[in-house]
Amino acid sequence: MSSYFDEKAREVAQAFEDADDEQGFLLRLVDIERRVYNDVTMLTGDREFPEDIREKALGILATKAVYQPSRLPVPEKALEYATSIGVSRAVEDLHDLFHELAGRRIETRFGRLSDQPVFDRERRDEQDQGR
Repeated sequence: MSSYFDEKAREVAQAFEDADDEQGFLLRLVDIERRVYNDVTMLTGDREFPEDIREKALGILATKAVYQPSRLPVPEKALEYATSIGVSRAVEDLHDLFHELAGRRIETRFGRLSDQPVFDRERRDEQDQGR
């Protein structure tokens, strides 16, 4: 369970460990969080996704991620957190949120929602394409 977010957390930790400087770490962090942003929003936009979890996920991405898709300023606390300990607060909080989602055991047209956003999205896309 939760291997998606565990893997992203490992990627962030590895980027922090491997980086020669803060800028190098931040470039890799932005890439990781961009992928998480895309994976999460591609699922949370589904009509059967719970509204409250969608709002929380989008709030986490807006306030706790270093990656900001709309060129808005990076939240200062997200930047401080990441650069001080090499952890993405957005990945951590989304991990917790998706555990909450899985715990609700919500059935959709493509099966039960899990804590794996890519897995759920792929099942949804296959279902919607009639595979």
